[in-house]
Amino acid sequence: MILVDIAQYSMTKIISIVNEKGGVGKTTATACIASILASRSYKVLMLDLDPQSDLTLSFPVKSDPEINIFHCIFKFGKLKGLNVNQNLVLIPGSPLLQPVNFIDKLKLNQEFQYENPRLILQKMLDPLDGRDDLIVLIDCPPNKDIVVQNALAASSQVLIPTFCHNYSYNGIVDIIKMVESFNEKLNAELEVIGIEDLN
Repeated sequence: MILVDIAQYSMTKIISIVNEKGGVGKTTATACIASILASRSYKVLMLDLDPQSDLTLSFPVKSDPEINIFHCIFKFGKLKGLNVNQNLVLIPGSPLLQPVNFIDKLKLNQEFQYENPRLILQKMLDPLDGRDDLIVLIDCPPNKDIVVQNALAASSQVLIPTFCHNYSYNGIVDIIKMVESFNEKLNAELEVIGIEDLN
């Protein structure tokens, strides 16, 4: 397994867990890393960007239909989460956070009329900038669409879970190329900090 010390590098950082291949352990990695860091007294915020919301289902939190990432962006205009424990906060996923719904909502909402559609999540996370007591982990859906692009634009670091399989490794190559493209055009600080083999 190739995995850097996240706690060492990620204070004040936002980490996206990404691979466009599904079923490679993105959600498992996010949940495990968050839980371990929280058990070591780090403050951790998890964002579930996958419409399947498996990360949300991984934690025994009392659900609130109003509290999810979709409503945070398009209804509240700020982040609202659920406490898992004293060190761990979850912003639940939503089946509404599909790429088509995301783009349609941006078009219909005057507040976002002149915004770069890839920078919406970054704007939401800006108030957390400078918090040296917080680690943000973003569980991304298995694609490279607008929601994942928002995650990469908002992040400073990327962790890529994988299995020993050709399709999964192809996903790694695609994500690395995507990070390089973001370095040139949108987020010069974005870097891959690890490739985690979950076999």
